[in-house]
Amino acid sequence: MVNWQTLFMVSLRRQGSSSRYKYKFNMEDITHRVFPRCKQAFKKTNLKYEYCDIGGSLYNISLMSLQKLLLRDINAADGNAFKIVRTDLVEKKSNNRIQHWEQIAPMFDHPLSLYEISLSEMNKEEFRPSFEWQQLIKVRSPDEKFKLERVIWPKSVFSNFCRGIGVRENTYDRLLKQNNGELPVFVNPANAKPLPLFKVTDETAIGEFDGIGIFPYFVDAHKTFFVTEIDKLKAKIASPLCNSNERKRNEKANTGRLLENEKGKPFYLDAKNVTSRVADGNITTLKHLLERSVSHKTLWSKQSTKDRTCPGDVLRSTVLSNDFSIRQLRNEFCKNFILYNIYTILQRNKKNTRDLTPETNITNFHFDWKVWDSYIWKQFQETESMEIPVDQVSLVNYRVKYDLFLEDLQTYSTLVIAEMKWNQSSIFQNDEAFLSRFEHIALVLQTILTKSRIIKTFQPNLYKFMQDDLQSTFFESVSFTDSINATIEPTFANEQSLQSANALKKFANQLLYFEQKIYAEKFHVSRPIQLRPLTLSDNYKIVILDKQNAMPEIFETLLKFMTQIKTYFVKDLAEVELHGHMHCIDKKMLDKSTFMYLYELKYNETLKTTPLPQEKIVDNIIDLLSNDTES
Repeated sequence: MVNWQTLFMVSLRRQGSSSRYKYKFNMEDITHRVFPRCKQAFKKTNLKYEYCDIGGSLYNISLMSLQKLLLRDINAADGNAFKIVRTDLVEKKSNNRIQHWEQIAPMFDHPLSLYEISLSEMNKEEFRPSFEWQQLIKVRSPDEKFKLERVIWPKSVFSNFCRGIGVRENTYDRLLKQNNGELPVFVNPANAKPLPLFKVTDETAIGEFDGIGIFPYFVDAHKTFFVTEIDKLKAKIASPLCNSNERKRNEKANTGRLLENEKGKPFYLDAKNVTSRVADGNITTLKHLLERSVSHKTLWSKQSTKDRTCPGDVLRSTVLSNDFSIRQLRNEFCKNFILYNIYTILQRNKKNTRDLTPETNITNFHFDWKVWDSYIWKQFQETESMEIPVDQVSLVNYRVKYDLFLEDLQTYSTLVIAEMKWNQSSIFQNDEAFLSRFEHIALVLQTILTKSRIIKTFQPNLYKFMQDDLQSTFFESVSFTDSINATIEPTFANEQSLQSANALKKFANQLLYFEQKIYAEKFHVSRPIQLRPLTLSDNYKIVILDKQNAMPEIFETLLKFMTQIKTYFVKDLAEVELHGHMHCIDKKMLDKSTFMYLYELKYNETLKTTPLPQEKIVDNIIDLLSNDTES
């Protein structure tokens, strides 16, 4: 599991010194760019809307329902806009402005209309509200002789559309027998209208429950129950949505909530109340999330910032994470911060890339890729090959891949910064035939930051900001993707290259872990986070034991420039013991012949701790392995 707060500290220590490049000085502007984009979109005469019906105000929407809206946002066509349709409003409101629109609109990739409308204002021929099975209800016969306790039912607002109750064959036969050969009729709890009984042949539609409401207006399969012309006509006629009294009567008949079924599988009961997920302080609605996020405003804003609302990308990715907690909101902030700081590597060095025109023949250039370029490009290609999520199941998988990719991208950026320190005198040198080393880096980073669908999915505002800001550079005017694929993949084609890249990633990540252990800054939310002085690292040393002397020299040099901590590479444990004036406070086995040790000067006692028993056992095993002589 990724420790995002550790990676946040790593990123914070490497951010640009000028305030113009710092996260807090730019995040308000990045978020507020949503507003002119929305304004521009709604000036279009041929704007196409995605109508989203909800049963209350958007500000009070449940986070599970908001997640479904955001999934629609992810899959909506470019150029479309979103408009909220209120199914709980029978009549048009005098004030139809969306409450707290300025805080909510930045959560959407597509423009969100400032105004909502009631369902009664919609053209019923052109718009049909979304229909979902959401609950179980109890239905009774008029004389209350027969009851079905758990009948699958949609939102209460659609109860008037019900035309009957479907049951399994054995239930159908039992009720027929119990009623002396006559089919009993049940009563719609919302409007008291009679509901005839139907035999359902596909029992998977009912699953473990007693029956299912028949809604032919919404469910095509239910139309087969109506055979006469008059019945077919009745099935097509739209009923009025339930008024508040009818909804209340239906909700009194509620006997449970449902979770969506997977395709071809029955529904199942929401026994753990997942649909109103409670986590870390009862955050169940957007209103709660916005209110709770205020306590963390020092993370993303200065005291002088006018709008200290949580950035829309952070709120969006929290809802898409499936973990509706403040803890997760902190993690999503860290990811947003990390990605922004990766972008500033390009922003700070625009002047160091040459000007090219679209007519430039890029095939004339010679490319010289490093193994860390090849590795991150391979990860990028894998993420881009994934299908965009359309439901919660695919969203979970997409989310896991995004987290792993962002962690790799952060590692790549720290390696790049180390390389820039190492080769600061030559990294920007280029000529007519060769791209500079930095232009190679910029080529990879800019392509990822401005073309990645997975970044756009979770952080659309930052993604668009990066696109806008980087479009003036030479890479935007020339398509380099084919050239990268043609030249980078041959350098990463063999198994040895892959193993080498994975080894470098392990070394780099462990080095960063040791770095954070030394500085050990606290992740504050009540006041600005303060970094400890870099001179603190003078009291520490990192020793890497490479028993097989397998590490390439370029890796050794790169890792030495990756951190302020003095780093040594040795081939024998006896060489480690030369540092006898220090004591080991942490160690890590990376593979059977490679070990990393963190040493502290003996007179510096501030970070010394007594290892826990299980940690002592692990240390002993590592000691035995590191002392083992291979034949």
